[in-house]
Amino acid sequence: MVIYPKLYDAGWQTINHLWDTPEFGAQDLLDRWAVVFNGFAIISNHCTPPHWDGSSRANWYDILATLGRYQNCDLKLPGLRISLRYGPGMVVGIAGKVPEHAVLTYEGDRVCIAYFISDNVHEWAEIPCRYWMHTDFDE
Repeated sequence: MVIYPKLYDAGWQTINHLWDTPEFGAQDLLDRWAVVFNGFAIISNHCTPPHWDGSSRANWYDILATLGRYQNCDLKLPGLRISLRYGPGMVVGIAGKVPEHAVLTYEGDRVCIAYFISDNVHEWAEIPCRYWMHTDFDE
């Protein structure tokens, strides 16, 4: 909601559309679904080679949340020549389809929960969100 309000609104519209669709809405899982994202992946004690996320759109953000007892971990963005310290408890918003990103090494026990919005679910629900994020500054 803070990073990209229009995507947040479109995400909730899609979740509500799922609730209102009889073949999906009756599922117990949707009664407990508490996030705007319609997909997530759990990466446990695993490094990720350089990659782009394929199920999203270029102008949409994914959220990466890290947990565990680990150290010496960096989130690498090779194309941007950036390496960010990526410690336990960090939450990162990233347009996962645009910059190549990776976690190549770390020491300890690490879990990353990657939340994302899948483009094919939005297409199915016919919920548009084709806008690029922008910031308006009032003077």
